[in-house]
Amino acid sequence: MGISVALYSHDSVGLGHARRNRALAWALANSLPKLTGEPVTGMLIAGHPDAPQDSLPEGWDWLLLPGFARTSGGYAARNIGMSVPDLADMRSGVIASALDAFAPDLFIADRHAFGVDGELKPALAQLRQNHGTATVLGLRDVLDTPAAVRGEWEKIGGADEVAAHYDALWVYGDRAVYDPTATGEIRLFTIEGVARV
Repeated sequence: MGISVALYSHDSVGLGHARRNRALAWALANSLPKLTGEPVTGMLIAGHPDAPQDSLPEGWDWLLLPGFARTSGGYAARNIGMSVPDLADMRSGVIASALDAFAPDLFIADRHAFGVDGELKPALAQLRQNHGTATVLGLRDVLDTPAAVRGEWEKIGGADEVAAHYDALWVYGDRAVYDPTATGEIRLFTIEGVARV
């Protein structure tokens, strides 16, 4: 039967989020079979048109979404002629449908808990209700200033809202080099499963 994993990145600027998820896909594909004796399959959900040019492990594939671009005024459709709310609704439907069909054992979102304009919320609720999927929010260790991070989290409902949708928080990096829990960047989290990876 095997283990199935889905990774999400919204990718409105460049390929950093998608590449971090790709590296994580390779690490999971190499390590989980050794730990569990089960094969691993996966899907990377990305919004940058160049993301699928990078190779993936055997049994993995890309789901490419119509993209957002970051502008001085916020988000805008990268190419398709749609408003931000309409594009977010379309992407949300595609993500929810794909994840419902794939029914991953593990779902990992990179950096943005609910995606652009809350596009991940329906899928996150569905994964918990229908599939019992373990959900993880992955964060790089250096986020921003504590005040900027606080503002981001308040905008999406705060730590309690994040904790209502995620089972664990993974911080990518070496605490000896930089510790965002000491700087206050992730001090607001109430998720019990905080791990350094």
